Amino acid sequence: MIGKRIEISCFDKTNEITVSSVPEGYDGFLLSNLFSNAHCNILHIARDDRRANLLKAAINFFCPSIETLYFPAWDCLPFDRSGPRLTIQAERLAALSSLSNLDMQKRLVITTVNAITQRVLPISHIKNLTYELRVGKNTDLSKLKVFLNFAGYLETAKVLDVGEYSIRGGIIDVFPPLTLHPIRCDFFGDNLENARFFSVNDQKSVSSIKEVIFLTPVREVCLGPEHISLFKKNYLKNFGIPSKLDYLYHSVLSGQIFPGYEHWIPYFYEKMNSLFDFIEDPIVSFDSDSNLFLQQRSEQISEYFELRKSNSTKHTKFTSIFNPINPMDLYINKTEWKKLTTDFRKIYFSQFKGEMSGQDLDLGGHIGKDFSLERQTEGVDLFKTAADYLRNMEKDGNLIAIAAYSMGSLERLQKLFKDQSLNELEIFDSCAWDSSSQMYVFLHQNQISPKRIGIGILPIEGGFVVPGLLVISEQDILGKRLFRKRRYEKKINDPLHDLAEIGIGELVVHIDHGVGKYIGFKTILAAGVPHDCLIIQYLGQDKLFLPVENLNLLSKYGQEVGVLDKLGSVGWQDRRAKAKKRVNELAKNLIEIAAKRLISKGVIHTPDPSLWDKFCSGFQFEETEDQDSAIRDVLQDIGSGFPMDRLICGDVGFGKTEIALRAALVVALDGFQVAVLAPTTLLARQHYYTFLDRFKDTPINIERLTRFESAKDKSTVYDKLKSGLVDIVIGTHALLSENVKFNKLGLLIVDEEQHFGVAHKEVLKKFRANVHVLTLTATPIPRTLQLSLTGVRDLSLISTPPVDRLLVRTFVTEFDSIILREALLREKSRGGQSFFVVPRVSDITSIVDFLNSEVPDVSFNIAHGKLPGPKLDEVINDFLSRKIDLLLSTSIVESGLDFPNANTLIVYKADMFGLSQLYQIRGRVGRSKTRAYCYLTYDCEKKMTPQGEKRLKILASINSLGQGFSLASQDLDIRGAGNLLGEEQSGDIREVGYELYQSMLRRAIEKLKADGVNSDYEQEALSPQIDLNVPVLIPENYVTDLSVRLTLYRELAFLKSDDELDEFCERLRDRFGPVPQEINTLIDVMSIKNACISAGIDALKAGAIGLSLSFYENKFSDPEGLMKFIESNKSKIKIKESKIIISAIWDDDDSKMQVIKKVVKRLAIMVQKKRPQKEGASY
Repeated sequence: MIGKRIEISCFDKTNEITVSSVPEGYDGFLLSNLFSNAHCNILHIARDDRRANLLKAAINFFCPSIETLYFPAWDCLPFDRSGPRLTIQAERLAALSSLSNLDMQKRLVITTVNAITQRVLPISHIKNLTYELRVGKNTDLSKLKVFLNFAGYLETAKVLDVGEYSIRGGIIDVFPPLTLHPIRCDFFGDNLENARFFSVNDQKSVSSIKEVIFLTPVREVCLGPEHISLFKKNYLKNFGIPSKLDYLYHSVLSGQIFPGYEHWIPYFYEKMNSLFDFIEDPIVSFDSDSNLFLQQRSEQISEYFELRKSNSTKHTKFTSIFNPINPMDLYINKTEWKKLTTDFRKIYFSQFKGEMSGQDLDLGGHIGKDFSLERQTEGVDLFKTAADYLRNMEKDGNLIAIAAYSMGSLERLQKLFKDQSLNELEIFDSCAWDSSSQMYVFLHQNQISPKRIGIGILPIEGGFVVPGLLVISEQDILGKRLFRKRRYEKKINDPLHDLAEIGIGELVVHIDHGVGKYIGFKTILAAGVPHDCLIIQYLGQDKLFLPVENLNLLSKYGQEVGVLDKLGSVGWQDRRAKAKKRVNELAKNLIEIAAKRLISKGVIHTPDPSLWDKFCSGFQFEETEDQDSAIRDVLQDIGSGFPMDRLICGDVGFGKTEIALRAALVVALDGFQVAVLAPTTLLARQHYYTFLDRFKDTPINIERLTRFESAKDKSTVYDKLKSGLVDIVIGTHALLSENVKFNKLGLLIVDEEQHFGVAHKEVLKKFRANVHVLTLTATPIPRTLQLSLTGVRDLSLISTPPVDRLLVRTFVTEFDSIILREALLREKSRGGQSFFVVPRVSDITSIVDFLNSEVPDVSFNIAHGKLPGPKLDEVINDFLSRKIDLLLSTSIVESGLDFPNANTLIVYKADMFGLSQLYQIRGRVGRSKTRAYCYLTYDCEKKMTPQGEKRLKILASINSLGQGFSLASQDLDIRGAGNLLGEEQSGDIREVGYELYQSMLRRAIEKLKADGVNSDYEQEALSPQIDLNVPVLIPENYVTDLSVRLTLYRELAFLKSDDELDEFCERLRDRFGPVPQEINTLIDVMSIKNACISAGIDALKAGAIGLSLSFYENKFSDPEGLMKFIESNKSKIKIKESKIIISAIWDDDDSKMQVIKKVVKRLAIMVQKKRPQKEGASY
């Protein structure tokens, strides 16, 4: 019985066999073994994507040398408004392209029920969809561009995402679907001189490419002329003349990509194929219960088609044009399925014991032991019990494999089992069948290991037992685990550095002239020399032409509406002076609090190693790198001897609470009290139960203080806090009342600080100088962000997503009753719950009508801020307790609450919400391993505001987890500062604009940190007037896109050193090709400007026979040095009317710039050194 396998001879007398008692995971061994021994293709049909990925991992575990090919299904519903993601389409196309390569003999292909039952592109079309580029070889660039358009790539000014390309002369950037980074191709004529990967963040090259570059398509529907013609013919044939409101038809005919147009894919091609057409005579294997899934898929397609068809005849405010294609054109029905698969050899796997007949096999396997009973039984040592079980099973002759999900969890399990004297754990790479010994063995570095108990990485959810082999999973021992997929490694790079272009019509702030409106860009001639300028309009239609080298004087206002200033008026100067004064006061207060912390002595807390490890093992996730880093930061802070004031900033659901739990453990076990402060009663309730669950095996006493508690209970808690009988208290702002007296408070944890009022924040300030303070937030208020990054508070950023956290599929769509109906019913059918969020209470009535008419089976309740407190708590509690299927609410659900069972979110009139508000709301779903869906809907009959449209585009385009941190600044660009900083600060922001306010605050803090003695603070405000009579521009024929030029100008204006300018120039060369002379001149101008600022020069002018300069307020930091400099060059330098006149003759612009640079840099060095130059020094 041991080692019984599937042999090819099983098909000698039949083409169908059933293999029973095969636990999931072991099928990976059976398929890998069959594939290695049989000389034929294998196609495995999994139930869904999750199962397919687990099988792929199991095959790699049992036979790493086998390369599997995965063909995924579209990640959308049949007849949907939205199409599959580009990454899915690209993965499918790459798989089909590989399968159409006849050089490859055998393939082990894994697919799903949904994928195999949908038709695919014709083989003839697939063979034309790969383009090869080789360094050193010639390429026809016109053909390359035709291919890129044909393959679905979009031409953009700047390549940021998969499926985009950009052409700048001989440099072509392209982002193919199967590479981690986009590719930059540098052509000389038609010859590809070199190629390199580059970074999306800063557009810098990161590594060169020597091997062949394969460009594969990114879209399954190509909008070439012949395809559009075919679509038109088929669409008219099936649906007749379309109306003007049929946006799909008219978009496709104009060559535009329309959301969801993939659902009409058969209309673009003469015929479609099936996946079977790409694989020659395969053995087809099926997951357990796959026949049931095939039946359900067939019913789903029919049901959705009928719904679409019947809905097209209705005329309500919730319906719009959608002409569904005939299902048989796109999907394989039951009759065709039977015909297609009749002649194939088939294997039906079953997890359970079945009736044997003919060639059927029973492999005697079953699901492994689960330690759930031991986990829940008080007093049972889980790891001792598990270690004893493993030893006993080994004695029975089994190979024991402990399957960890990752290297991190492997190391933790190994340590915990070592504590139970299970020291013989061998780390192995894979597990195989050894035919010579007739046993299962471990392999490590391709060598057979003699050990019989081992631990390795196999990402399965549950273990299994087959004769001779026992696999026990991490989840079997520790309970439900959630694991992160490694593809989301992206870190946020400099999150506040937003160099997005300023849009036409946006309000801007000039540091000297105040609020104006940016109305355009113009190259003007000054003394016959071209100079790029931005045009800023002020009150009375007055215009200011701002030279691009002075873009650092311009900032975004941060609000959509505002009063324009009048050029030359004193009103702006007065407002700026008042704001500056208040900023200095604010900075002083903040610095004082930070200083008090540093001179205060804090209690040193260190974790107990054994209790710490056991507590950490109760965390059902694998820690991310950022979580580990944040935990180390917190432990270092509380062990430093100074009071901690740390901000933990992480995206919604990214594991900030776990960091708080561990900090609380260390402090509470040291005999000090912990207070956890939440902005709402519901969030406090959630934290209370989380803390109770995690601390259940510790002696720590936990209480709560919210409005749920009676006066008597509150009084009892007050007494316990005062006497020290409570270790951890969790509550709302009631914790800040005078009634609360702590016996020995050691740690204050504040969740979502931005939701507390000004008065509460003042109380929190008092804590900061004396106790450890840990603040958790998902979208920090901008002041908090700024202070964290300027060092007043310490910051730990969690930008890597939690384990196995799936990105929420986000759709921006018109309000479509079919899609929304199916979304809600789908969520109900899988046992989940949904949110329906509206912007105003007045919108609730129409949505109630929609729910009652379209989904009467979905139970719901209503929540909004106008409900009485007890009633609101009751509604939310009913939703948390799963008594209702749907919560219809206003944005009240945005604040921090965890609803792990809610995985569908519909936002009505989404364009009326703020960006960070939408992001927070979306964070309510997707908190578990289940794929979550978010539908941002809009009214197609009402035009969205440009800002609303921009918000939705930004949210829909967020294509990696962990980007919530940067949304606060982006939202201020769109929505304005609002009252995020409290009333007084908000008033100043309205006066001077968000960016300028932040800049003033930063400079004030820097000045105070330097004890007020530094001139850098003052220098930064200096804006020298420079007229060198040279071209100052980036040539339009070098950087053709205006928005990209503006972005480059703005970045350039903030560079402070020659090293930064050289690096900027090098990046231009890398990105746009050899730099023209105008760029070198521009770099020189910026270098001279920076030197002028350092030297305190406020005006510099160059003519044909020399230059003149004057100092700010006629002062120079080193007057003695200046006089020596003038004296040593007295034949060339004169002083006239507070100006220094220097005689010089130059042959060309280049020599002029070098002389001027030499002079101003000499003066700047004098200022920096504050000592005279050597006598006789000359420029």
